[in-house]
Amino acid sequence: MKLKQLFTLVSMLLFYTTELVATCCGNLCDKNDISYTTFKPRQITLNNMYQNNLSLYWWYRILDCRENTPFVAFEAMPFYQRTTRGKDIAEYLLPCQKCELTVKQDGLGDIGSIWWGLESAQGMSFNRLMSIRPQRNAAGALLNFRFDLSQFMCNTWAIINFAIVHAKHNINLCESIPNPFDPAPGVLNGLTSVTQSVNQPDWCFGKISCKPLEHNGIDDIQFKLGCDWYFCDQNHISPYLVAVAPTGKKTCPEFLFEPLVGTDHAGVGFGVIGDYRFWECCQNSITILTDFKYRYAFKSCEKRTFDLCQNGDWSRYLLVVQESDCESMMNGVNLFTQDANVTPGSVVDWWFALHIQRGNWTTELGYDFWWRQAEKIKLCDLPENWGIYDLTQTCVDNPLTASDARICQSNVNNVPTPDADFVTLSASDINCATGATPRAYSNTVYGALGYDGELCNMPILLGAGGMFEFGEKLRAPHNFAIWAKMGVAY
Repeated sequence: MKLKQLFTLVSMLLFYTTELVATCCGNLCDKNDISYTTFKPRQITLNNMYQNNLSLYWWYRILDCRENTPFVAFEAMPFYQRTTRGKDIAEYLLPCQKCELTVKQDGLGDIGSIWWGLESAQGMSFNRLMSIRPQRNAAGALLNFRFDLSQFMCNTWAIINFAIVHAKHNINLCESIPNPFDPAPGVLNGLTSVTQSVNQPDWCFGKISCKPLEHNGIDDIQFKLGCDWYFCDQNHISPYLVAVAPTGKKTCPEFLFEPLVGTDHAGVGFGVIGDYRFWECCQNSITILTDFKYRYAFKSCEKRTFDLCQNGDWSRYLLVVQESDCESMMNGVNLFTQDANVTPGSVVDWWFALHIQRGNWTTELGYDFWWRQAEKIKLCDLPENWGIYDLTQTCVDNPLTASDARICQSNVNNVPTPDADFVTLSASDINCATGATPRAYSNTVYGALGYDGELCNMPILLGAGGMFEFGEKLRAPHNFAIWAKMGVAY
């Protein structure tokens, strides 16, 4: 059986198991084949693989076997991580799971340019090709502190860890003319390109930046309190409790694919650590280690952007008008970005490792399965007396609405149907699924090399490793990462 097939089999088994633990629900009118407005990466601090690689063996096999167990062990893990397959992230964000869009004035493309204020002079027709290839880069350091609390309570320990992260997102927006032999059309309204249009000042949210966006911050802080419940012949089982303190600011989605570090959601959970040494000879050994963790993240109010149920993907960018003034248009993304109660819910992280010790030298091969529940979203409110602008302006003296309009339509072809009366939008028209992060899982494989010894009579750990994370298509990105690890105990 191929390695990828094995991962898929394990993922499906664990996925159906975790589905029994937590059920997705919320005010969602469609969960399939939609474009999402929110991209939340997997957090560094809460990743079992980052925390445990090389460290867990060092703590339990090296430090705990000493005559005088150190009270504090400290580790620093500088890392670099990057997403791959930008095409998959593009399909996650763009309409109809595409990675490029045609923006045309004639209503025969993916985006009707009129909605974005791109209109050519009479006798010409605006036509552009727009594509994105999003990429996330993250660099920083994960810091771990482990405390031996046995002197206060038998066999107990505590861990505090957090990450300092520099995140850089580049959506790699590209614009081109499909047919270079066509004459360049004249453009009205002062906007001459798609790039200008999706970054116009009138858009308070949902812009598509043509430059990289960066953010520095501290990832959520994780606390663990555990007990070595079973310790026999150096094999052990240690249950523990988890608490997460949020460090992120409230989201304000000014840009699509905006970088985030930390969250606004506190969390609690539990887990169990275990290891089994099945071969040993002198200073050489082979040990299997595992760490299973379940965590629940609580509700918090965030600002999210949504599409409309009836009007489809990217309906957030339709023009809207108020009933009292049907001629003054506003881009819908300003209206459809609202406060919402967001509950991330359940997250499962199950880590395994095969640890080979040869004297002071270490080789470790491991696997990590991660699964998250789809967010539950409840919209707080939607301003009243707004409707979708009627591009056709059938009633010139008293323009009304076109409640079934779609972003691909225009006032030339594929024309939206005007309403007989003003149709007001309500909270029930919002597709809350588009503003949520979906249910997702990933499989990670990694390898690491290390050395444990002493410096000035203090135990030290030095190591380095690399990993590749296979994300679920259209739901979690593929990642690769490299890191170094340095630890000292006293």
